[in-house]
Amino acid sequence: MSRDPDRESLTAFPTPHQLRAALQAEVLDRQYLADLAAADAAVTAYATYYNFHPLHGALGWRTPAERFDGTPFTDRGFEHVLALAPIVDLLAELMATAA
Repeated sequence: MSRDPDRESLTAFPTPHQLRAALQAEVLDRQYLADLAAADAAVTAYATYYNFHPLHGALGWRTPAERFDGTPFTDRGFEHVLALAPIVDLLAELMATAA
């Protein structure tokens, strides 16, 4: 029986518990949110990041946007890695001097 990656990707969606845990670890634990507008902006930024930047093994090493609407994966640097945001300028400087 052959693999159907499109059918397998239907199980790639996180459960509500997994989504809450990811939001807690990636958004809520990393910044102070002063009000509801700041929380909305942080969650929107995380959703954009999640859908367009990291590759997902369950989706055949594509982004959700690439898998579901054909948006090509174009990342070639560190600027979209949320955990590296505080040192993006340093990384860019290091990459420029290494070239």
